[in-house]
Amino acid sequence: MMKVILPIIMVNLLLSTAAYSQCTVYGSVSNGAWSAYYNGADENFTMSELEEKAAYECRMSNRGYDCEKILSSNSSGWWAITTGTDQDGYVVMGLANGLESENEAINSSQKTYIKEGGSIGRGYYETTAWYVR
Repeated sequence: MMKVILPIIMVNLLLSTAAYSQCTVYGSVSNGAWSAYYNGADENFTMSELEEKAAYECRMSNRGYDCEKILSSNSSGWWAITTGTDQDGYVVMGLANGLESENEAINSSQKTYIKEGGSIGRGYYETTAWYVR
């Protein structure tokens, strides 16, 4: 009897952990609107439900009329997004996911932002970080 119960417990544990650490980010390169949704302590959505919520939030609440999925992942850890503009005024975004520390995620998203043409030294930019379990 114990041989049957243990594998069932392990499968349930793996399934609940996999669903728990899901996150998706949608963004608009037209105006810099973005939205991230992830499973929290009291929530357990499927990835497609998270994607629907993030896309809706980006379009409606943040007025991003051309929001597209930037990233969906099962990576737990620190996530960060840096948004701003390049030297010509076009929106640029840099994203980092699943890193060990908040500072590491912020630095990584800013490096990606710069690699994409964004400028940290001049002009407006913003970085936001969050933790996904």
